[in-house]
Amino acid sequence: MNYRQGEVLILDKKTAKKRFDIDLDNVDLKNMPVVPDNIIREGEQSGHKHEVEGGQLHMFGENKDQGMVLNSKTGASVSHPEHNTVKVPPGKHAIVIQKEYDEKKDKKVKD
Repeated sequence: MNYRQGEVLILDKKTAKKRFDIDLDNVDLKNMPVVPDNIIREGEQSGHKHEVEGGQLHMFGENKDQGMVLNSKTGASVSHPEHNTVKVPPGKHAIVIQKEYDEKKDKKVKD
């Protein structure tokens, strides 16, 4: 199952492989930088954060814009004050940043 919270896409193994050629079964988390604060994205103007609880984020490259992996043994939640909290099942999930999306209506981002 896949999830979207604003501009943050959370992808399962099948979709990550099909759409972005990310093979989550062969990702070596030990060699990927850890995101110590577990914040996927922070608004430049508002300071609002897409924040993970119950899992660990790892970056594919040197910055978060290159994509991330959310790894959780028991499931995780991703929260943001302007969006519904997303409950993510256990396992590895790819995190990709896209254009802003509002569950209720389209809007210009002013984060």
